[in-house]
Amino acid sequence: MEKYLSIFFLMIQISGLSFAIEGEVSSKRKISFDTFTIPKNLLDQNAQFIQHSMDIILSDNQSELILGTTKLYKQLSKLSLVIIETTNGFYGEVKVYDLKKNEFSGVVSLTFQKKEQAIEKVRIAVTEVLLGKKYVLDNMAEIKEKAKIRYPSRKTLRINDVLISTKDTILLSKEFNIKPESIIEDKIILETGKIPKTEYKIELKQPIQSQKPIENNGLVTNQKNNKTDPQAVLPSLKSSKTSHDSKQKKSDIPLEPEVLNNLIFDAFVFSGQLEVITEKNIKVTTNIAHLGFGVRARQIQVNIKKPWELSAELQIAKPIKTDNYILPMWRKLDFYGIKKDIEPFLGFGGGLEMEPLYFISLPIIGAGLNVIANTIIWGQVIYEFNIPDYKDQYVLNLKLSKSFFTSSNTETKLVGYKFNLNFDNKLSKNYTFGIKFQKSFLKDEESNASNRILSANIRYQF
Repeated sequence: MEKYLSIFFLMIQISGLSFAIEGEVSSKRKISFDTFTIPKNLLDQNAQFIQHSMDIILSDNQSELILGTTKLYKQLSKLSLVIIETTNGFYGEVKVYDLKKNEFSGVVSLTFQKKEQAIEKVRIAVTEVLLGKKYVLDNMAEIKEKAKIRYPSRKTLRINDVLISTKDTILLSKEFNIKPESIIEDKIILETGKIPKTEYKIELKQPIQSQKPIENNGLVTNQKNNKTDPQAVLPSLKSSKTSHDSKQKKSDIPLEPEVLNNLIFDAFVFSGQLEVITEKNIKVTTNIAHLGFGVRARQIQVNIKKPWELSAELQIAKPIKTDNYILPMWRKLDFYGIKKDIEPFLGFGGGLEMEPLYFISLPIIGAGLNVIANTIIWGQVIYEFNIPDYKDQYVLNLKLSKSFFTSSNTETKLVGYKFNLNFDNKLSKNYTFGIKFQKSFLKDEESNASNRILSANIRYQF
């Protein structure tokens, strides 16, 4: 009986775990796009607004991008952008509307003077409405840098995926004191009353006088039931195209953002202490302090949920303490690739490393101590850990390596294993501070060797 009770309770626990896992997966906020409303003057930038918004959603581990039709419609949060042009500049806002709660979960206003500032301002506002004000303040330099990206034009992105703002376009943000006569409208609309074939027009429903919208922590709610009334504050959208065009295939809308690659260079200086212990005939400990510099080139995918990072790095160091022995310059090459964000906190990859190993040993009894020079090629498995909320600000790298080729100026052919632990703290946009610890275990038929390295570095990103 006890056996069956144990099995029963185990099944309950497993079922509970399964439910918890399923609940965690489904807890991601599902975001889709509502039609953007922008002035005629910004039409050529609408594709950039969409692509940058996609990039932000895909980089947020707590959100899921939904495109096209879905059975989960009522669970969606709709992201929209509204901008109007006035004689004093551009005013607008990014909004997220929760269909399940029937209310706005966020409204962030934006303003700029020149058309060239639009993409940066929109990227900042979309980031704030999705990730919060604190994230924007902590990562402003990185956000502005990403806003400089210009995505290739997409033939599948059509002008009729956007609405043209007019004097009747409504902004929920109450901080703007915009006079209707200062709003700029497209001359074609004013003179002919028609909108070009590939555009849409906006018609406002009659305002509801008895239910005046009020503000509630930056959101607009309805006084009657304290719920947001989208009909009272949002314009109804009516297509000027025929019913045949309303059956346009969803394939005309881009299903995923264009994947681009950023090439980043940095240079760094480092200093550390190397300790090598060898045993062949006698046990010898070699301590080598070193000072060096290095360069690194990285190619990082952007606008994709789980990007690849490819890297090549060269390090050169000069021994500054050699116990009266002359040791050559220390040169190291490192190549690796990491698939980032496999999990919100984890990246995984591998690579190759060519590393020298110099130490003092007694290879032949009676011949005296000599400098032994080895070059070892390692195969690596790499685990990258970070804190999701801080992205690349704090990164911990664990490398597990196995040697598969060794050359030496003696008959010694050391093989073995090592591990590296690297911690990087991004101090600012350009500077990163890092600490590295390495431990290796090597041997051949007659010798044993182990080394230990502790070093620190400062990197500058160009």
